[in-house]
Amino acid sequence: MEFFAPIVLKSAGIVSLFLMTYWLFLRKETFFEANRAFLIFGILAAICLPFVTFTKEVAIAMAEWHEAEVVTNEASFTEASQTTAIDGLQIFMYVYIIVVALLVIKTLLQFASLYLTVYKGTKKRSNGINFISVEDQIPPFSVFNNVVYNPRLHNEVALQQILDHETVHCKQRHSIDVILAELLLIIQWFNPLAWLYKRYLQENLEYIADKGALLQNHSKKEYQYTMLRVSQQPAYASITTNFFHKKRIHQIRSVDAFCCRKLLFQFG
Repeated sequence: MEFFAPIVLKSAGIVSLFLMTYWLFLRKETFFEANRAFLIFGILAAICLPFVTFTKEVAIAMAEWHEAEVVTNEASFTEASQTTAIDGLQIFMYVYIIVVALLVIKTLLQFASLYLTVYKGTKKRSNGINFISVEDQIPPFSVFNNVVYNPRLHNEVALQQILDHETVHCKQRHSIDVILAELLLIIQWFNPLAWLYKRYLQENLEYIADKGALLQNHSKKEYQYTMLRVSQQPAYASITTNFFHKKRIHQIRSVDAFCCRKLLFQFG
């Protein structure tokens, strides 16, 4: 238990370092693919690096037995004074493990729900991607190579924009990023910066998909309207990539062909 706690804290420190670097230097840049690589590397570093340790043995020769006795007495006093701190750490670790277990169960239930949604839908395969039409009143989303949507909720133009957007998610395997971010949240649920990290990662993936969709010669104005309409629907699941997952539009600005969403919408 005492061995695992420092690993969790080191992981939190690495997440914080990468998040602050992204927020200070990369958040406003439009090199979305490079930002994606940076954010993924940060997650992998937070998961793997805490297990890397370096040890160094130091031999100390005591000149007198009296000095050794004093050190022994001081060590005993220190051990006694740290008992309360250790008990508090153990309580935290028990709570930590319980919450991790609950989050794992929640994630597994989300995967089960996704499987049922995909299974009962009408599937049409094109260019290695499964386009699945459903009757449920849910917003469009993609997971791995599956694009799920309700065609009755969108007109023909909007539906094509949505499908092009989600196709980019599938072709670039953005679901892997989202699942890595979800894994980071499971092990760092107590760290508010980890939740912010996932938000920035998903936001950056949406910029990439917007860029790819707009390159299909869609009208930027129509694309804006589609985002506004879909924004009224809540996100389907945290392990999916949604055409629009933000809860509130704070400000509408002019649009750039390569970063429509970044200049269009901003969190309140």
